[in-house]
Amino acid sequence: KVWPHKDYPMIEVGEIKLTRNPESYFSDVEQAAFSPNNIVPGIGYSPDRMLQARLFAYADTHRYRLGTHYEQLPVNQPRCPVFHYHRDGPMNVEGGLQSGNPNAYYEPNSFGGAAEKRSAEEPPVPVSGEAKRHDHRESYDDFEQVRELYSKTLSPEERGRLHNNLAGSLVGVPKEIVERAFALLHRIHPDYESGCRKELEGLLSAGEYAPNGMPVTLETPHTVNPAKLQKPTIAEAAAEPSTSTSSTSSGSSGSHQQKASSKKKGVLAWCGHNSATAGAPEPSR
Repeated sequence: KVWPHKDYPMIEVGEIKLTRNPESYFSDVEQAAFSPNNIVPGIGYSPDRMLQARLFAYADTHRYRLGTHYEQLPVNQPRCPVFHYHRDGPMNVEGGLQSGNPNAYYEPNSFGGAAEKRSAEEPPVPVSGEAKRHDHRESYDDFEQVRELYSKTLSPEERGRLHNNLAGSLVGVPKEIVERAFALLHRIHPDYESGCRKELEGLLSAGEYAPNGMPVTLETPHTVNPAKLQKPTIAEAAAEPSTSTSSTSSGSSGSHQQKASSKKKGVLAWCGHNSATAGAPEPSR
């Protein structure tokens, strides 16, 4: 979404500084646990139902995926002292409470345990009117936000790349569905539709489409023929020859090799089994 700064001025709350690349993908990336309920004191949550659900669901997912005390993993640890009631349980590598009386893990208490900090409470949210179910289609514009993004935020170069990328995804799509997509783009902005339509016509007339991405391997083709992207009919698929398989066996060594050649050039799949006979040749790789 686009949040206009004139309506929602930016308020600086801090700075995130990236000082290194991940050294261990598992430790630094896979175990990272982000959650919208990790906020700076003074920031509140809107009553948006999706956000309210995520405040619970994200942390609950982390507890299931990483463990009860996922916040104690190095990648998730806070860099300042934290006072809480977490004690014991799986993965509690800190060994219990780190502040106050370790036996006072509840609040209120009379034994010097952690106490609630009222100054960190959420600010109040003004609410008025009726809370009831309603059809969001009656009052919500599905096109205003993306229209602002397209016409006011994106540069001409960015709009050109958007046209090319979206047109590429429409290559091989049935014509009636393409026209339905163009109708939606026109409701966003006429230039959005005309730009994508022009790019798609150029791709189809050129007879090939260069995907906007790096090839998987050096053998991956850099261009795709749009005609080959059309799914074959059942009759056409049944008429295609099946994958050929040839096998050779050697009686002296007891080895058996089987080679399955793919229809695509340069792709070979090997499966081999060697007996314990001395001198049995290894299959070529």
